[in-house]
Amino acid sequence: MIVCGGGGTAIGDEGAAGCAGACGGAEAACIEPAGEVKSTNWRFVGMGRGGYEQLQTYDFVGQGNGSYEQQEVVVPYGWKVRPACCILAVVVIVVLLAVILMQPTDDTSTSSTTMLTTVLPFNCNLATDLIPGKREYCCEKFGYYCHTTPRPTPPPTPPPTPPPTPPPR
Repeated sequence: MIVCGGGGTAIGDEGAAGCAGACGGAEAACIEPAGEVKSTNWRFVGMGRGGYEQLQTYDFVGQGNGSYEQQEVVVPYGWKVRPACCILAVVVIVVLLAVILMQPTDDTSTSSTTMLTTVLPFNCNLATDLIPGKREYCCEKFGYYCHTTPRPTPPPTPPPTPPPTPPPR
């Protein structure tokens, strides 16, 4: 039995570090074994079906003449994450954080710093198209483009009429 880095266990030598499925399938793409232990086991395959026979030790007697076959067992141990998966994980985290931080807030208690502006009917800063309506508007609101000709002076007021003189007596 092999204990995987994620805490799962698996029997056999399947997958990366023996995590066959215990790591959610990611072991094939992102996890590789840190090392492996190789050992040779002998498996009984039936009389006259193997290539070895058991004596004091196992001896080769020819293919199909013995009862045992040599089986090499490779058992991975530990695990390590591939660098490409680490980079991919960092990119995913950065993108998720950017999406979360860019979300608009529904906070209605914040005050807006933008000032409400009204659209003026004329741009009095430009001296083009000085039609009479624009000239009057700019003169009234801002004192721009007012007529410079003086208004005609009113006629002088006549001197007051003297009171009537009393008749002689």
